[in-house]
Amino acid sequence: MNTCALETLSDTLFGILYETLLLNRKPSTYGATLLKQQVSKSVTDNEPLRFLLPAFPCKSISPEKCLSHRLDMAEWIAVKKIVSTIRTIEALYEPGVEFIIFSDFHTFSKYISVEPTRYYDYRKDLEAIVREFNCEGALHVKSLSDYEDFATYADDEQIEVLRTRYGDGAYENTLASMIATDSDTHKKYTALKKFMRDDQKLLIEGLSKTQRNNRVAEIARGMMIQGVALDRFLCKVFPLHIRLSIHHHPDDSAKHTVQFFDRGTFKTPWHNCMTFVASTGKYRAEKLRLAALREADSHSVIAPVYFDNRQWLLLDLPVSRPNAKEALKHITFSLRKSNCGLLIESADQGLDVSVFDNTAISHLLNEFGILIFRGFRPFADIDSLESWYSQRGDFLKWSFGATHIVKAEREGDSYSSSVTSEEALPFHWDMVSPPPYMGIDQSTHPYHTYTPKEFLLYCKSNETLEGGLSTLIDCTMAPLTLHGKTRKALRETTLSYRTRFSYFGGVERTYPLLMEAPGTKKEVLRWWQIWDEENHPGSVQFNYSRISQSSTYEDMTALELDLTEIATQSANHFTVEFKTGDITLINNHTMLHGRTAFKGHRELWRIQLQPEHRAKPQ
Repeated sequence: MNTCALETLSDTLFGILYETLLLNRKPSTYGATLLKQQVSKSVTDNEPLRFLLPAFPCKSISPEKCLSHRLDMAEWIAVKKIVSTIRTIEALYEPGVEFIIFSDFHTFSKYISVEPTRYYDYRKDLEAIVREFNCEGALHVKSLSDYEDFATYADDEQIEVLRTRYGDGAYENTLASMIATDSDTHKKYTALKKFMRDDQKLLIEGLSKTQRNNRVAEIARGMMIQGVALDRFLCKVFPLHIRLSIHHHPDDSAKHTVQFFDRGTFKTPWHNCMTFVASTGKYRAEKLRLAALREADSHSVIAPVYFDNRQWLLLDLPVSRPNAKEALKHITFSLRKSNCGLLIESADQGLDVSVFDNTAISHLLNEFGILIFRGFRPFADIDSLESWYSQRGDFLKWSFGATHIVKAEREGDSYSSSVTSEEALPFHWDMVSPPPYMGIDQSTHPYHTYTPKEFLLYCKSNETLEGGLSTLIDCTMAPLTLHGKTRKALRETTLSYRTRFSYFGGVERTYPLLMEAPGTKKEVLRWWQIWDEENHPGSVQFNYSRISQSSTYEDMTALELDLTEIATQSANHFTVEFKTGDITLINNHTMLHGRTAFKGHRELWRIQLQPEHRAKPQ
């Protein structure tokens, strides 16, 4: 690669870091210039971009800040942001990224009052998230105990070993006078005292005022001394890594500030919880006590969402009508995956699903992909279902009408289509293969003009003897589990699909494997699983795929195996067994769905919404 190409690549990678992960700095400042030099050196040497982030020690001891001592959605979102940056760089830069999260728990363990068992639970959860994103090759979690100087010491000894071996004696001896005379040191000391007074509030509230002040002062001085020791250790072990920080540093600092959440806010996952505001579709990083105060002062309900047997995040739900606030308090929320599959359960079977604000439903569906309302008042007939769902938009009209009754139904000795049989269905999205009579011409009708944004499945009854699970793929998660090079290759690959006409199909349709979901910045997987005579003999309806365009793939069989492996990874795939009365909304742009074979009676009513910018038939 010539000098000009190297400079262009360096500039591109430099821009990605500020666009996706770091706080922007003025180009002429020392910090920005240093980062550019660090990136350029790695590119010139054809070495991975190496980053070091001291962070993720453990959850705060304060019950007023976090949902529990376990990792939750706050950390998941933060790690997702790191992974997203890594994947973007991998797609452009062959050597890729080596990113180290260095847990500083043992650095400050004496002062934060958290038991080591909580740290190990937290670290285990953090490593599990890295595995969930399939990013172990680039993203590593480390701590003092992973290095020779500390490996033989107990948890409570490592803090003193760090101070003894790497501490700055001169700094420690002069710290008191520096606090008194140096404005920057005094400012840092005062801010740290204030922060730790809040963090340790419940532990020190029984002390006298003087004792509280002395304890907080001791903590602040101790943490400043330990911070210097940690810096010296990290400089020795990672001298060439790009040093990141979760603290706000000035433009002339050699440490580059990471922003996990909204621009301009410097909040850490381990001192906050995440609230999804359903009225706006945005997350809010905040202390738990502030979330409770918001509920008391506003027309909304704050409800916990559970995942993996613990509180995972909070929902801020707008109250849509009088008396709805009390009703919403008796609904439970849980996720099937870290960020997908929201189950909404009512203990009152007389409660109408219209208790939920329509805008809130849209934002929840956009974020979590699928909403399952369970235990709500059932719909007596199709007219009442259509009356409620029509509030969300116009219906897609098929030759048989808007509502498709999906149940096993023979016509003579056979089934008319795979959908109305008892057999399994391949992964797909709705309207992947519209029938000819709809007049959809892909040369003039873009994907977003004829593909429903969402659809409804109402489980009228489910009396299956076996099987009949709905199989689901989170298509926003799937690209993040891929190495950037693989993602780039799939992004540049288009497949053509065909099937005979039943009530759908009849014309070959072509789509890229990865695309941006309409109305979002989310990259999603679009894939119709092959269902042919070789792999599914005896099926009612077969569908076939071919590679239409790709600079990487030539063998459709091999590519299909890769796609199947990607889609069915545990991070991306889950199943749902619908119960009678379930009202399920599925985001058609961000999910794929299928079905396992079944025996017995299973009846679903399906309605799809017209796209907002619908295609006019040709």
